[in-house]
Amino acid sequence: KTVGALLKEATKTATEKEKRAAELVVANKELLRYREHLEKLVADRTSELQKANMDLTTELTERKTVDGRLRESEERLKNSESRYRRLFETAQDAILILNGDTGQIIDANPFIKDLLGYSTEELLGKNLWEIGAPKDTLASKISNQQLYQNGYVRYEHLPLVAKDGHQIDVEVVANAYLVDHTNIIQCNIRDITERKKAEQLKDDFIGMVSHELKTPITIIIGAVLTALTEGVPREEAQLLLQDAVSSAESLADIVDNLLELSRAQANRLDIKKMPVDISAMVVKAMERLRD
Repeated sequence: KTVGALLKEATKTATEKEKRAAELVVANKELLRYREHLEKLVADRTSELQKANMDLTTELTERKTVDGRLRESEERLKNSESRYRRLFETAQDAILILNGDTGQIIDANPFIKDLLGYSTEELLGKNLWEIGAPKDTLASKISNQQLYQNGYVRYEHLPLVAKDGHQIDVEVVANAYLVDHTNIIQCNIRDITERKKAEQLKDDFIGMVSHELKTPITIIIGAVLTALTEGVPREEAQLLLQDAVSSAESLADIVDNLLELSRAQANRLDIKKMPVDISAMVVKAMERLRD
């Protein structure tokens, strides 16, 4: 080859190398720019992942806290229900749980059998008048507007008929409340038969004491007024005053007996032994009956 041809080839080769070198520089710049772009994307994505991880950790922590509180609430509710059930089962009053809309019995505690003779199974699904409650008394009373307005109502001296047919006087305390969006009526039923007997005895006792107090007081007033009447002989006046004194002593005895009764009720009765003249007591009683 000639020198010119060689120079031409050399020039062409140098030009191609310069071109390739320029292309490599451009490619390196593009690669560097792409690398920087990727690094930025990776950094941004890493930041997002770190933030998401922090948010997830926070959410998991909060959820654990909520779950813990929920478990505590469920445990408290379970304990509360257990305590209520124990009180319900062991209560010494009969308790009926009614559906407030239908009036049907949905639960009953064991004491109801002691009171009325019915088992819980016999009561479920029944209305009150089906178990001995007169339809126009208890059933209507516990469904009246006062119960739903105040959430509470109390009735005394209501009649119930037990399974064996005998009548029981009861006191009923009814409470109305909501359970799972259902109207509920809870009836606490207490047998007051003995209380009524005690009240009757008390009334009889008061009547008897009133009579016993009135008799000597009447004698005292009559004797004194007669003794003070002008023209009454001295001897008769003295007898009248003696009657007044005797009646006053009887009145004092009655008051002492009442005080002793009061002490006995307060467990403070002081019993003392002393001799008693039976003959004098009989004579005194006969004189009072004669008067």
